Amino acid sequence: MWQDKFKENLIYIYVLFIFICFFGRYLVYPKQYPIYLSIALFMFIYMSNYILQRRYSKYTLNKVIKEMNIKWGEIIISFFLMVVILFNVVLNGLYKLTISSLFHALKGVIIIFFFVALKKVLESDCKVKQRFVKINFWLLNCYFIINIPILILQKNYTGFLMRKDFFKYNPLYLDHITGLIGASGTHVLAFYWISLIITNLLFYLKEKKKIVLLLLIGEVIFMIYISLYNDNKMFYIFLFIIAVMMYILTKEKILLTLIFVCPIIILVFYFINKNIIYNLFEYNNLLSHIKNYLYIYNLIQSGKLEKIERFFLVSYAIKDGGVFGKGIGSILLWDDPTLPKHFGINTMSIRIYEGGLIFYLSLILFHYSFYNKLINKNDLINSLMIIVLLLFSSFYTIIFEDLYIVFFFSLTCLLMTMWREMHIKFI
Repeated sequence: MWQDKFKENLIYIYVLFIFICFFGRYLVYPKQYPIYLSIALFMFIYMSNYILQRRYSKYTLNKVIKEMNIKWGEIIISFFLMVVILFNVVLNGLYKLTISSLFHALKGVIIIFFFVALKKVLESDCKVKQRFVKINFWLLNCYFIINIPILILQKNYTGFLMRKDFFKYNPLYLDHITGLIGASGTHVLAFYWISLIITNLLFYLKEKKKIVLLLLIGEVIFMIYISLYNDNKMFYIFLFIIAVMMYILTKEKILLTLIFVCPIIILVFYFINKNIIYNLFEYNNLLSHIKNYLYIYNLIQSGKLEKIERFFLVSYAIKDGGVFGKGIGSILLWDDPTLPKHFGINTMSIRIYEGGLIFYLSLILFHYSFYNKLINKNDLINSLMIIVLLLFSSFYTIIFEDLYIVFFFSLTCLLMTMWREMHIKFI
C-alpha cells in the first residue's frame, strides 16, 4: 500500500521539481533555496518509505546495500574522495569557505539520487512509466510554447521580463535571452531543450503520431533560431554530441536528421534574412562567426589555447593549483577579486584551482558513480558517454554547482536510458 503511494509521491515531486526549475531561477536568482525545499521534501518522503519498509521486513546491512544497489566500486570511489578531501585539508589548511565549497561541489548528488529512485519506480511499473512519459511530454512542451513569445521579444532587445538585478550579476544582455528560465540561464536552457527533444522522440516512438514529429521539427528549428541570438553555442555542441550518442546506442535514422540537417538549418537562417548577416552585432554575424571559429581553430593548431577564455581559466588553474590545489574553500566560487576575470564560469577551473587535478578527477568519478545508476547496467559504451558528458559539461558549465543544470542533465541521462530501452522494446 505504502509502496504505491511512494510511486505516486515521486511523480508529484518530479512535477514540483519541474515547476521550480521552470520558474524558481527567474524569481530568486542567484539563490537556489526553492530547489533545496524540493530536495528536502523528496528526502522526507524517501526516508519515510524506507522506515516503513524496515517495519515490515527484517533489517540487515547486507539487505540495505542490495536494495540500494550499492557496488564496491562506488564505495571505493566515495572513500577515495574522502581521503583526497582530508589530505587536501591537512596539506593546505581549513578555510572559512571549505564547508561551503564542498557543499556546492556535492549538493547535486541528491538530485541525481532522486532520479535514480524515479528510474527504479519507472522500471518496476509500466503504467507509471507511461504516465511519466505523458506528463513529461505535456509539461515540457507547454513551457516551451509559453516561452516562444517571450524569447522573440527578448531577442529584439526589449528587455521583456528581465529584472534589473539580472544585469547586476551579469551585464551581458545575450546571457539573459532565456525566457522564463531567468538570469544567465543559457546553459540551463540548452539542457532543458535537449531533454525536451528526447522526450518528444520518446513520445513519438510510443504514439507514432506525425503531429508529434512535426512539433519536434518546429521546436528544433526555433531552438536553433533563438540560439543564434543568445549565442548559445553549448546547445549546438550538446545537441550534436547527444544525437551522436543516441544514434550509436540505437541506430535510429531520425537521429541522423538531427546530426546532418541541423547544421544546414543554422546556415539557412543566416542566409534567409539579410538582417542576420549585416545588421546584428558581431555575435550574430555570419562572417564574424566564421572568423571566430577559424581563429579558434588556428589557436588550437598553434597550441595557443590559453587565448580562448575557458582554456585560459583551466590552464591558469592547473598552473597555479597543480596536483593538490591552493586549498578547498580558499577562493570565492565566482568573481574572486584575486583571480582572472570570469573565473568561476566553469567547474573545471574552480575545482582544479581549489583542490588540484586529483580533487577534480575524484569529483568527476564520484558524480559518475551516481549517474552510472541512471544508465543501463554493465554497459561500457553508456558509461564512457556519461564520463565524456561530465568532463565536457564541467569544462563548459558549472555542472556541480548549479542545481538547475544538474536537474536537466540528470533528466537527460534518464531519458537517454529510456530511449534505448523503449527503442529495443519497439524494434
